[in-house]
Amino acid sequence: MTITEKDGKEIAAKVLAAISAGFSENNFYGTGKDLFAPNLSWDFSDGNKGSGTYKEYSDIIEKMNGALKIDNWATISPTVVVDTDNNRITMSGPVVFTASSGNHDDKLFINTKHTHVYTLDGNMKIVDFKGYWDARSLMPLFAPMLARAGIEMPPHAPKARLTVDEGEAFAAKYLSSLADGFANNTHRQDLAGLFVDNMSWIWSDGNGEGTFHGLMDKFETTWGFMASSWFMPTPTVVVDEDHAIVTISGGCVVNITGKLGDENNPVSNPMLFVMTLNDDKKCIKWEAYWDNSEPSVKAALAKVSARLATVKGTTNTTETKAQIAIQQ
Repeated sequence: MTITEKDGKEIAAKVLAAISAGFSENNFYGTGKDLFAPNLSWDFSDGNKGSGTYKEYSDIIEKMNGALKIDNWATISPTVVVDTDNNRITMSGPVVFTASSGNHDDKLFINTKHTHVYTLDGNMKIVDFKGYWDARSLMPLFAPMLARAGIEMPPHAPKARLTVDEGEAFAAKYLSSLADGFANNTHRQDLAGLFVDNMSWIWSDGNGEGTFHGLMDKFETTWGFMASSWFMPTPTVVVDEDHAIVTISGGCVVNITGKLGDENNPVSNPMLFVMTLNDDKKCIKWEAYWDNSEPSVKAALAKVSARLATVKGTTNTTETKAQIAIQQ
């Protein structure tokens, strides 16, 4: 079964509700068992990483939450992306909650941000869960509560691999360079200083590994050609300091024109970028998620493709191949 945008958003809402109830009741097994597959893998910014049964996963979370007594957990207007081609759902945005350990003197009010990436199986159950947040800043606040419960803090490096300021500066530079490249299809030049030569990528148009220039070869003949402008007005940036990961999410506006001066087809589609950096603050793994099946995007691509075929007098042009590549 392939996920639809409607189904994905419904699942996202159920997952968020299950997490909130799971914290309040300290019963993640009960609140989430209908949403997760019997066996799954997980990887979180706090160092909690593994694979096993959902019961094993929920036991780990319940043990930690039993010490923290997290309550009133809620996301504030999260950006939800449903990658219908790859059965993937992402959620990113501000999060608030309280933590008390059952001791009034310990009560903390936390205001932070997070990003979740869920991969679903054919039965629409979650089989992989990745969670990104600034654990380095949060875990010291929780340390006294965990210590009293006999729970060891997850190991952290003595120094952050990427500070929040550095991550946010990278995100700002990336977004401005990405936007600049659409005007004249110059992403190869505009993004070059932000990526290593050899890298890997996971995006809604396909996965791979190779050179930055190999990725740009594909980008220049697909989105780089088909769109003339792109921007993300209000991005949410999450920085995982310990793992040097930056996530960027938000609603996007892209104008699909095929570089034809009299075309004007602005469409909106939310996106999430997950970027893993090396010690030189350059991207070694690039992830980009969106919904290729969004109706207005598909309509704009079809319209421009038909126009390009007419202009060129053939349906086998590079430009038409670009549109086909995107839709595949």
